[in-house]
Amino acid sequence: MKDGNNTLKELNELKGKLESQLQAINETIRLYELNSQLILIHQTAFHANAGTTTSPRRIENSNDYNRNGSFKYKITYVLSKANRFLSLKEIADMVSQLEPESDIEAIKRGVGSAKSNLLKEKKIVKYVVGKSNNNSFYGREIWLDVNGVPHDQHNINESALTKKEETELF
Repeated sequence: MKDGNNTLKELNELKGKLESQLQAINETIRLYELNSQLILIHQTAFHANAGTTTSPRRIENSNDYNRNGSFKYKITYVLSKANRFLSLKEIADMVSQLEPESDIEAIKRGVGSAKSNLLKEKKIVKYVVGKSNNNSFYGREIWLDVNGVPHDQHNINESALTKKEETELF
């Protein structure tokens, strides 16, 4: 009977450990859900305060994102997730979405500097719509066709274009 008591004791100890692990898993799930809600609230408030009516495309499945990565990493991460050409504003907005606690101005500075380095290293390319550099978009070279135009699936978001008012001088 001694073996039966030991087995029962071991099973009860294992049950206690498993219940403790299950409780920790449930708490982790709850925290992830709360974090997602807080990010959505922050983004809504951020865009309302910025006076913008368009929000950046939401990045799905960003569990592999490294907040401590360089801005070069952050740009390439966002481009790969978006899978299309992005403006600097779109890139900065998406990084801000991933790091809502970070200062947007610091993100913009970091993205601008890292973008220049990535262009020099030929890790990304610049695609300009029209003659204005205000309509510059960044992406991967393989996203361009032989004429240097983005393939349809990698094309820019038309709403990201900067529209200049045309005025007549005379």
